[in-house]
Amino acid sequence: MGELIVYHTLSDLYRALNLPIEQEVDFTIHFLPDIHSELPFKSPKFRTEYYSFVFVKDGRGTYTTDEHVFPTVPATIYFTSPGHIKAFEMQALHEAYIITLTEAFLKEQVHADIFEEFPFLLAETAPPATLPGNAAYASMKGAIEVFTRYLAKELGRRGITANTVAPGAIETDFTAPAFATNPQIKEDIAQQTALGRVGLPDDIGSIVAFLCTENARWINAQRLEASGGMFL
Repeated sequence: MGELIVYHTLSDLYRALNLPIEQEVDFTIHFLPDIHSELPFKSPKFRTEYYSFVFVKDGRGTYTTDEHVFPTVPATIYFTSPGHIKAFEMQALHEAYIITLTEAFLKEQVHADIFEEFPFLLAETAPPATLPGNAAYASMKGAIEVFTRYLAKELGRRGITANTVAPGAIETDFTAPAFATNPQIKEDIAQQTALGRVGLPDDIGSIVAFLCTENARWINAQRLEASGGMFL
């Protein structure tokens, strides 16, 4: 593999792809169908020096980070930090957004020691999460994880534990409309899960019940993933 080009901004990347966009600031939001008017589209491999969130409400393709290739289907969200090898391919794109932000933006707008509080930002690649909601829903899930850690710290001296269960995709009344509208989503999730199926409420209920017992008394401030082995 030849030397990979490192792009400092999203506009640098799209200028190299002959799809110029206006963007010279540290925080950007773009509607991807406005950029990718001609499909299908396949990018070369590259690296970036910015953080990126992509929200695909209606589209289909693939996303590559390092050696992992993930399917991009309707209701997909993914996040990558700087430095990883990336590539993407788009077969269909009706509604999707990309948000980019730099290290300087995080330090200035959040706080200077953000990487000490959220060390995952230094080297994290989050595989796509197929969600039956939208960006606001996904953002609230992240907020709950941070809130749980603060609860664990504040309530620990009273003998109260606080944990978060991350169940992945579960077949409930909440997800039923998305599965009914696009059965391919359920199939894609099953294929990306080591146990070969979408989760059920009973799969999660027993874990929550365990956390409420005396046997779980020493589990605190944790994010417990119970996804059946998604995106291994």
